[in-house]
This record gives sequence, structure tokens and C-alpha cells, in this order.
Amino acid sequence: MNGNGTNSHTKGHNGTNGEANGAHKPKIDPNMPIAITGISTRFPGGADTPEALWRMISKGKSAWTKVPEDRFALDAFYHPDPDRNGAVTGISIDQASGTKTSVHIGVFNKDYADIMCRDPETGPLYQATGNGQSILSNRISYFFNLKGPSVTVDTACSSSLVGLHLAVQGLRMGEAEQAIVGGTNLIFSPDIMVAMSLLGFLSPDGRSYAFDHRAKGYARGEGIATLVLKPLDKAVRDGDPIRAVIRGTGVNSDGRTAGITLPNGDAQAELIREVYANAGLDPAETGYFEAHGTGTQAGDPMEAGAIHRVFTADRQRSSPLYLGSIKTNIGHLEGASGLAGVVKAVLCLEKGQIPPNMNFEKPNERLDLEAWNIKLTQWPADVPRRASVNSFGYGGTNAHVVLDGYDETQHEMKTIDTDIDRRVFVVSAGHQEAASSLFAHMASYLRDIPAEKHARLLQQLAYTLSQRRSQLSYRMAISASSVDELIDTFENGKLSLVKSQRVSRLGLVFTGQGAQTAQMGVGLMHQYGVFADSLNRAGATLKNIGCTWDLVEELSKDAETSLVNEPLYSQPLCTAVQIALVDLLRSWDVQPTAVTGHSSGEIAAAYAAGALSQEAAMIAAYCRGVASSKLAPDSSVNGSMAAAGLSPYEAQGYLDKLTSGKLVIACYNAPYNVTLSGDAPALDELESLLQDTGVFFRRLKVPVAYHSHHMQQIADVYRKSLESLPKPAASDSDVQFYSSVTGTLTPISELNAEYWVRNMTSPVQFTSSLKSMCLGLKPDGKRLTRGNKMNVQMLVEVGPHSALAGPIKSILKDPSFSSKAQLPYTSCLVRKEDPLSTVQKAAGELFMNGYAVNLARINEPIDGPCPRVLPDLPPYPWNHSQRYWHESRISKNYRLRDQPRKDLIGAPVSDWNPTEPRWRGFIRLSELPWIKDHKVEGKILYPAAGMITMAVEAMRQLADADQVTEFELRDIQIGKAIMISEEDGDLETMFTARPWGTSAVESSNHWWEFRLFTVSENEGWSEHCRGCIAAVKGYSSGDLGGAKETKLRAETSHNLVAQHEEACDDAVNTRQHLQPWKRQEATSRVRQRYSPRHSRTHASQV
Repeated sequence: MNGNGTNSHTKGHNGTNGEANGAHKPKIDPNMPIAITGISTRFPGGADTPEALWRMISKGKSAWTKVPEDRFALDAFYHPDPDRNGAVTGISIDQASGTKTSVHIGVFNKDYADIMCRDPETGPLYQATGNGQSILSNRISYFFNLKGPSVTVDTACSSSLVGLHLAVQGLRMGEAEQAIVGGTNLIFSPDIMVAMSLLGFLSPDGRSYAFDHRAKGYARGEGIATLVLKPLDKAVRDGDPIRAVIRGTGVNSDGRTAGITLPNGDAQAELIREVYANAGLDPAETGYFEAHGTGTQAGDPMEAGAIHRVFTADRQRSSPLYLGSIKTNIGHLEGASGLAGVVKAVLCLEKGQIPPNMNFEKPNERLDLEAWNIKLTQWPADVPRRASVNSFGYGGTNAHVVLDGYDETQHEMKTIDTDIDRRVFVVSAGHQEAASSLFAHMASYLRDIPAEKHARLLQQLAYTLSQRRSQLSYRMAISASSVDELIDTFENGKLSLVKSQRVSRLGLVFTGQGAQTAQMGVGLMHQYGVFADSLNRAGATLKNIGCTWDLVEELSKDAETSLVNEPLYSQPLCTAVQIALVDLLRSWDVQPTAVTGHSSGEIAAAYAAGALSQEAAMIAAYCRGVASSKLAPDSSVNGSMAAAGLSPYEAQGYLDKLTSGKLVIACYNAPYNVTLSGDAPALDELESLLQDTGVFFRRLKVPVAYHSHHMQQIADVYRKSLESLPKPAASDSDVQFYSSVTGTLTPISELNAEYWVRNMTSPVQFTSSLKSMCLGLKPDGKRLTRGNKMNVQMLVEVGPHSALAGPIKSILKDPSFSSKAQLPYTSCLVRKEDPLSTVQKAAGELFMNGYAVNLARINEPIDGPCPRVLPDLPPYPWNHSQRYWHESRISKNYRLRDQPRKDLIGAPVSDWNPTEPRWRGFIRLSELPWIKDHKVEGKILYPAAGMITMAVEAMRQLADADQVTEFELRDIQIGKAIMISEEDGDLETMFTARPWGTSAVESSNHWWEFRLFTVSENEGWSEHCRGCIAAVKGYSSGDLGGAKETKLRAETSHNLVAQHEEACDDAVNTRQHLQPWKRQEATSRVRQRYSPRHSRTHASQV
């Protein structure tokens, strides 16, 4: 989202952020072109990117599928008669924070909230803030810290397009600098589908037939779409990817119609005319119309007629208006449908093609498309890239938007090619698995880029990854010079993935003498002007004080001709390179919390801390080199140095034994690493003593015994040369300086000429100074930080080589450091490696550990227009390892119930208990009209057979129906009759069952006791029937006991029927239904009145 303007590499820039302080009111431009700078989609059929959507719709494919079983049990709701996880692409969290960015989210249904409300006793703590409609937009504003308007819109199916209209208005009025517009529709519950079915909105076969003769309703779809909007001129300035340009928007209402859900074609036409008129556009120049096109009998003809009256009434037949609807591909996304249409229209404008409509055989009979000059596909060459989009709400809110294609060549700003050989490419993810997935996707993406685009691609890729993507916690950085190098790194696992700790406190460690090498860092001069300028200033300082050789020239010499190891040259050359590295790091926004140096490295450390100016630091280094050089050729002073793997105590034990001269511990490098300095014969003697001990011993290639008694011979010379050392200008630097002379925190005011003499002559207390810096120790031993918090969180070595890496590692193993306090370490330069690669790797290490290094300045050291953003990079992978879902047992039982509602018994209750199951139903005369014909004394009486059938259906659901051969009932008691009133409407029923036992302690899995109740507002609860029922299962031939029982049951049943036949002695021929008086006479004893619906037997005995 964030655009970095012309000076993007020196300071962040977001839209018109400078105007946010109220300096002046922004000018209102009612026709300001608004750029669509970002699109994110999560649509059906795997269309989770705009490109994936285009592949689907351009091939005429449909995302239709059966409702997934984990959403709800679709068949169980058949009767004959987490929304805000959308990705916001192109928005960097850090750069978006605090900006006047508005958020407008369109929504219609709220299934997840309904699921929670189904059982209010189990609602989670954050139910209100997690499910409120307003929170859809507010959550985004809160999370990204966006300060513009935050609005959730619900106008039903036009919600997201109304949201876009409001966002465009806000941008034009200056209420926001940029806008996020979204729409969401997720289907978790059958409730809305049931309600829409009752209103006749939905297609019987679940497909949308827009403008087709089979149109009978729409198919529901789910998905999320998000757009990022910005004024066009600012999007061009900031180098944003521009997908299309919004020229006009509008909203109106149908007003009063024949019914609130019936559309108004005149209102639709008036809205379109108004939008075009306000924008000063001619409808005749529009080539494509993305219609609301839901596939309803009333809506499609009304909309097509409105389109005809505005666009094609006077249109030449040679230039028809092309008409389409994305709902035929992905269904009706309701709250997100308007933006889905916009996304399709944008893709059509970009591709110059119009994909075919799905599910189209022939026009709706009420559409005269041929006469109206509307075609239902290559964009005509002479037709402007302009499209209109409709979206209507079922309550009458209509929205319309006009889009223009964007010609990048007319607005493209030339970028400055910095010719930098390498760049830093950063990739981040929210978790480790996602990072691995993203690496693979990046490699695949890069492989698909043609070789001729590689040169420009590297600049654009580095810019997009570092400036236009949020930097998440798991990070990786690569310094690369080619696409092939990047691919190789991604594919071959040559990656160092680091979980960022949000490092903000750095400790810089400056290397001392001995690490110098020919041409150290000189390659950076050709890449970074800051580095070159610093070296040139250092060289000029030396010239001004009488230096006879050129610093840059000497630094550039190869190993054969370089004098870098001579004290006269090594001291100022090392210091100049270190100061240039400090200046380069500063240009990347790298500022230390604390510094320390090893020996002469303290001079550059003092510069970094603000204690010395560059001029003073170069004078101190040069004079030190001049003084030291006087000792080297003096044959009377035979000094030498060596490193030994000994502790100070061990080393001193050996030194006390020497007889051929004097040696001292010159440097306390680490707990078991010291540098020894002094008389050369004594060093020879020590080497002999250690020869068979296995102790590490290495002579240093230096002609001077630094930090020993030898240096006292030049101390006065050096002190005198520093008398006129320039004092630094007043500095408010709060950088802590840890002295390796004292081993403690030292005020910079004490870094005078005498201090630098001590630095040359005294032992180097590096172990103590580094330990004190890391722990934040004050001279009195107390800590600067509270608790066990480290004073610095990462160490960066500044010098010609990573010479201190080993000592630092050893020091950090000291018991005073906790096991969790191992600090990350990196070095700016490494001997024999490309300096550009090593310094960029160091910057990458800073980034990976969470330091806010200025990647823009690293990759584009010269100010200029922003590189082009790559909008098609692989998106952030989603993390599905943790499920954010709360649902009660009652809700889940309801949503995933395995039985549909039956006409008689109803449906299993949500609070289902399999040991005492219950079914809830409704007796509705509209659904069961045959009940009206069952009357006693003129009143509708619910048949007893219906009650018995309820019991049978209950047992069928409880038992394994495939094994049941018959049902047995006994002890049936029909108490109060169920009287049905045509005026009262629905009558609620409750059918219960429980295992029936022969005693209080005995129960049976075979017999169930059932009871039937009704409840009404006037009479409350009433019991009407009870009894027992059993499901009889078949038995195998080998089950003798089972076979015998089956035979006995059959005999008992036959005997029972025979007994009742004997009791009935009055014959009735029910075929004589044309003579109702005879049937009435025969049944008058029980005062029953049946219609032909209840007279299905031919003859009976009563």
C-alpha cells in the first residue's frame, strides 16, 4: 500500500501523510480518478488470486459444488416445500500504521454469529468483539492502526459496491489518503439458505442461469474480495501497481415497488445515467457491462431493460454492448458480490478479453437481446476499455461503478538504474512451515520469468519484497546478483531462517590491528556513494596534515604492492575504512546503543559514539601510525607479538618463568585467549615452553610490540602530536562507550589525548569491555537495564575482517550470561570475500533478527522514482495449524444433524440426548392439507394413525433400519385428542422416547416408551399419546432361539387379528363412497366424518 515517493529511500511516505496535521483542507474534486492499486480474492473453485480467477472464468469453468459436509448437513435441511481473515495484499503493516486509511467492508449474512447465539449459555468471552458487524471493518483499522473512517455496510447484496462508493467519496473529499474496500460472504449455517428458499430467491438446482430461459433463482456462493484504492495521481507518484481507474460511482434506492424485494428498472436506469453524467462520460463509449445478473425471472429482464435504455437505445449495431455476470461462474457472493463483479471487470480491462457466460443456452423469453443490441467476447479494437458494474440489494439499494482500463505507458515514471551489482532480497512468513512453502513458490515464480526481463526484475523484486510487503516474524535475507542465484538459494535449501526478536539495541565492536588486508572494503566505493565520500574526506584530512601518500590510492593497491601491513599505513587505513562503514551503516538507519573497540579499533568506536569527529579520528590514527613506524626500523628495539590459547592466570605463570627477556599480556581477548607482547627473544623462549603442551600459539605478523613496555618509547611523541586534536562539535549522542583500556563504561568527555596514549601503551581489556557492554554494567558493577535484560541485543563487528568472532563467542559463554542470552553476531567485512556481499549479508542478518534496517537505501542508494511493484508475487501462505472456531454442542448438533425434518415427527432436537431422544415438529395445514379432511363433529382431528406413525419413524431413526423386519407396538394410550384450528396456524409438537424397563433397575434395549406432546400459547403443554414400541430385527437360520421367538411373535399377531375380526359384525363396502349417507350410517356409532382421502379400504367390519 505504502508508496515511497521520489525520496522513498530516505524517509517513509504514505499518500498525503504530510497533510494529515490539518495544515490546510484538501481540495475536494468530485471527479478525481481513483486507482485500484491492490486486489485480493478468496473465491470458490480455487480462485484464491485474481490470476486464478481469470484462468477459471476465461475457460468458461464453474466453481459449483455440493455444500461441503463440514458446513452443514444439506440433506437434513431439505424439505420439499471467521469473515475477516481476508488477506489485504500490497499493504505493509509498518508503513500503513497511523495513516488516514479508510476501511469499508460489505457484509450480508452473519452465520458464525448466529452459530454462537444458538446456545447463549456457552458464548465465549470475546463474542461481542469477535462477531459484531461493525467489527468487520473496525478490526482491520485496529490491527493495522488505520486512522481513516471505518465502516461496515449492509445493504444486502449491494453491500460491497456501496462500500466502494463510500470509499471513493471519502478519498475525493479528503477524508482519507487511501482506502481498503472489502466484501465477505461465508456460509456456515443453513438458516439463511432456508429463509431465502422460502422467499423463492434460490435456484432449485443450485446454479445461476443469468439472462437464460432456465432462470429460476440464484446459486449462493462464498468468498472474500478486497480492493485497495488511492487517488490516481498519488498512486502514480508512489509507484503503486494500478489495476484500473474508477471514474464514477453512485447509489440510489428503488423506492416503493410492488413488493420490497421486487426491483425497479427505472431506478436502475436513472442511477446509471446519473453516474455517467456526473463523471462527464458517454455511455456509448462503454464496451462491457458486468451485470448484477443473478438469474431470477423478475430481476434479469428488469436489469437488461434498464441497461438497454441507457446504453443501446441509440447505439450502432456494429458496436454492441457486451453483457456478462460472474455469478454464473462462482455463484452469488451476496455481501461480496459487488466487488466480485468489479474484480472480473478489472481483469477484462487488463486482458482485453471478455470471457463467456456460463450456463447460457438461449435468452430469457422476456429479454429481446437482439433488438436491444446487447451481446452475451476479444475486446473490440475500436471500443474504449471502459466497463460498468451493477450491484443491487434485495431491499432496493442499487449501486453502480464505472471503470477505465489503465495505460501504464502514459504515466510511467522512469526509474534510475543504480547499476548496483547485488541487492538484498527479503522473505518473511508468520511461521516456519509457511516460510518453506513460500521459498518453493518464489523459486517457481522466478523460473517462469523470461531471461530478457531479469535485469529489471531484480530491482523490482527487491523493492517489492522489502518495501511493499509486511515483514513477519520468520525471516530470511539473501544477497544476490542474479535471478539464477536466487533460484538456487531458494531451491537448494541454502537458507538461514531466523525467528525475529525485534532487535532495537545494537552493540558495535571495532576490530583492532592485525586484521587489515589489501583492498579491504574498496569494492564498496563503486556501489555506495556514502562509503566513497567518507574515504575521500578521510584522505583529504590526511593531506591537510601533511601526509605524503594518497589514502584511496593506497587502499586500492593489490596485495603485491600494498603497504597495508606497515604501521604508517595500517593505522589510518583501518580507521578510515571503519569510519566509512559507520557512515554506510548510518545511511541504512543503523545506530548503535553501545560501542567498544579492540586496541586501535577504539578510535573508530569513539567516532561512532560522537566522541571524535572524522577529522579528529583520522589525525589520532595517522599520528599513532607515524609514532609506531619509528619503532619498526629501530634494531635496538626487537619486539614481537603472539596469540596464545591460555587464560590470563595460566599465561602469567609461563611469563614468570622467562629468563631471556620481558613479555606482558597485551590483550585480554577472551577467557582462554590472550595476546602476548614484548621482547622477541622472550617470545622465542615461550614458544619452546609451549611446544609440547598442545596449547595454541601463533606469532603475529607485526613489526612492533604493541601494548608493551616498548610503546613507552614513543608515548611522549604520540602525546605531543595529539595536543591540537580537534574537539568534536557539541553532541547529544547517547551512545555508550565501553573502554577496552579500563574495561568499563567510560564517559566520552574522558576521551582526551592522554586517553589515546593509554590506549596505545596499556593492555587491551577486551574481555571486560565486551562483557560490560553486553550486560550494561556501570563502573560500580550495577546494571543499566532492569532484571536480566541484555543491554544490547545483537553484535556487529566493524572492521576489515571478522577477527573477533571467536573471542566474542568465547566471552558469551561466561556463566554471567544466561543460557538464553546468546547474542546474534555478524561482521561487515570478511577477508577474501566480496565486500558488497558481506556488508549486505550483515544488513540481512540485522533484518532477520528484527532490526529496522533501511532496505530501500541498501538496494537503491541513489534517490529517484520508485521501482515498479510486482503485483503477482506469490502471496503469504495461510497458516491452518490452529483452528479459531467456537461452537456449542447444540449448534453443532443442529448444523450437522443426520435426519431431515419429517412431515409428522419433525426433526431431532439440537439438544439431543441419545438415551432420551426427542423430536420437535410442527403440524401445518399448509404442508399437510390431508389433515383437513379428518374431522370429528366438524372439527379437524389429528389422526391416531399419525401418532403411531411418529413412533414408527422414531424407531426407524434409532434402530438400524437395514436390519429391522417389523415394528411391534403395545400399551398404546391415546388421551387428549389433538384438535387443529385453521385460524391458529402452526401447532408445535414434541415426541420423546426412552428405553422401557420392566422394573426400576432393569431396562431393555429392545422396547422404548414414547410420548407425544403439543404446546400452544393458549393451552400450554398437553400429552396426547403414549405407548411402547420395539424394532424387530431378522435372525439368522443358525440362531435357534431367535427363530423360535420370531415364530411365536407371528402366531400371537395372527391370533390377535382373529379376535378382533370376530368382534366386528357389521359389514361396510367402502367402494360405495358415492353414497356418503351409507358410510355415515355405518360409522355413526363413533361419530366420525371422513373425506375420500381417509377412505382407502374396500371393505371392513365394524
